[in-house]
This record gives sequence, C-alpha cells and structure tokens, in this order.
Amino acid sequence: MKKVSLLGGFLLLAVLTVGGCKGTGSEGECAKDGDCPTNWVCDIYGKFCRCISDLGCNTALGERCMPSGSCEIYTGCKADTDCGGCQSCQVETGECLCVEDCGCPDGEKCNASGYCQPSSGCFDNEDCAQSEICDTPTKTCISSAICTHKLQCLIGQICVNGVCQIGCEDHGDCAWENGIKASCISGSCQPGVCSDSTFCGFLESCELGNCQNAYNEATAPYCMPCTSSIGNDCGDIATNLCLIYPFEGDAFGTQHDEYCGVDCSVTLTCPNGFQCGAIRVVDPADECSSDAQCPAGAPCLKSLEADKGYCACNDSTNRCPPDICGLITKTCISSKKPCQTSADCAIPCEKFPGETFGGCVMGRQCGLEEGIQCQL
Repeated sequence: MKKVSLLGGFLLLAVLTVGGCKGTGSEGECAKDGDCPTNWVCDIYGKFCRCISDLGCNTALGERCMPSGSCEIYTGCKADTDCGGCQSCQVETGECLCVEDCGCPDGEKCNASGYCQPSSGCFDNEDCAQSEICDTPTKTCISSAICTHKLQCLIGQICVNGVCQIGCEDHGDCAWENGIKASCISGSCQPGVCSDSTFCGFLESCELGNCQNAYNEATAPYCMPCTSSIGNDCGDIATNLCLIYPFEGDAFGTQHDEYCGVDCSVTLTCPNGFQCGAIRVVDPADECSSDAQCPAGAPCLKSLEADKGYCACNDSTNRCPPDICGLITKTCISSKKPCQTSADCAIPCEKFPGETFGGCVMGRQCGLEEGIQCQL
C-alpha cells in the first residue's frame, strides 16, 4: 500500500474529496498552490484548493481541517455507527476511517492508513489488497486467483487462460536446482539438463544436456600456464595460442603472465567463463600515444588509462605485418595455421563496424571473460 507522510503534525494525503477553498472551491479553481490562500494547497488532480492546517479554517466557529481537505465543524465520532458504510471510528482522534474501498467516493480507494485517495492505478502488488495482485499492463488491481501474465506467477509457472499453471515458455521461467538452472524443454522445466554452457559452472561445457568439465590437457588446456617464447606448450592443437593474463595480484597472476587459449575459429563455442574473441597482432612499430604518431586514416587505439596503444590497421596506409610459413613445420609462424607458402599466412585487417580501419586478426581463441580468473 502507498504510504502517507506527515506535515506539520497532520496527515498529508495524495488527493481528497472536493472540499474546495474554505468550502466554496470547485474543480478548475486552481492550477498551483499560489492560487490558494495561506495554509491551503492546490489539488493537482481535482484542480481545487484544500486545507492542510486548522490555521486555514475559522477556528472561532469550531472548524477544523478535515482529511477531506475542507474546513468543517468538528464533532468527531465515538463509535463505528457514527460513520458511514465500510468505515470505522478511530476513537482516539474521532475520525471515521475507511476499511474498504466502498467507504470512499467513486474513483477513490482506501489506503493502508484508512484514508481515501484517488485510484490512480497500481504499480506493484503493494498497492493492492492482500487478496489482489497488480496487473501492471493495465495498472489495475485484480484478484490473486487469476493472472494476465506469467510474471504474476511463481517461478516454474506460466499464465494459461487466467490461471497460473506449472510449465515454461523459455529458460527464464525455470528455477536453479543444485547449482544448475533448469532448462525449458517442450514446455516443461527439466532440472539437471543444460541447454548451453551458461547453464553450467566455470570451465564447464554443456554436452548433450549435461554439464561437463571442458579441460583437456591435450586439446583444451584452459588456464594452463604457458610461455609464448617456447613454441607450442598449449596441447596438441597447434593453433592454441599463449595469451596474456589480464589480472594482477591473484594467486595465478603472481606466478604466470600468460595462459593457454583454445582455438575456437571452427566451433566458436567456449566453456562457461570464457568467450571466443579475435586475437589481434600488433607490429612493434605501430606503438603510439596519439593519432599524430600513426599513418593518416589509422588512429591510435588506446584506453584512457594507458600510456601507449597501437595504430589501427588500414589496407592502404597501414597494412598488417606479414606472417611467414615455416619451411619445416609447414605452419605459419604467428598464427600457426597450416600452410604451403607464406601466401597462406596473410593476416587480414578486420574492419571495425562502420569504419575503414580495424585490427590485424590472426585467429580466434577462447579467452577469459572479464572478471573471471583462472584457478590454480
């Protein structure tokens, strides 16, 4: 329920019945508080003045500022029978308070404090009675026995013909069980069944509905420490590259500067905690601190906190560095792709969306998502 606030010891309600300015006001009489006398304010809904303090009333005649916003001779109630239907008497103050909406004028509802306020609609269930819920699309309170949207139902339920029933329309309708989010399959939440790696734990992949550890020392050595200067120590797949570890100060980072990435250029899938990203190679001659140090049309790409960045590639003014085919291994020196000649080792300049420049991409690897760190 909406709350009321205290002002000068009097309850300030949202909108009250039309009492008018000193009993003579009508709708449209005011547009702002300045149109009303002292100790009166303008009702922004009804456009009439209402009192906010006894000082705005003729106290010599026994008038008081009523919750309705009008000045009336105060007699007070002593029992519920002194009040109207759907109202009760608050003996301590002599006020008749509403107990249900039927104790209010048309277009108003009874709030939690027992005062009538305009029914401007609901925004959540707190604005409705205990037996009701808020239908947010229409901003109206409806019986909790019916529904108009699945958001009004418990997790694992959807709204069918006005009734919450067990079922699902998508994965978001299902709950987590034993650390794994249940999957929505054929309209039913299936616990323990994954739909993709995001349903699984760190370094786990979804395989045929089951979360499995994706680490494999020979083919997928995720997080294995490596040294790029020692050839390939990231498993049997030559295109697995040794990547720079981006974190400092944790147990892994204090011992290792690099970790194994896994080639995802074919499958484009990575376990949870990793994402398939482009690996860009930078020519040492392209290091820069400002655009002025780069060829025309190739801006200096660097973060605000970094001292140095690198010049973006451009097909005409700043080509990508060459890769060389190893005569013995028949693999490209940098990208480690299979090759017959150096022509097979070209590193393309992949343009950024809507730009004429980009980065020199020599492959794609499953690298760590930001904020996720390797485990020892």
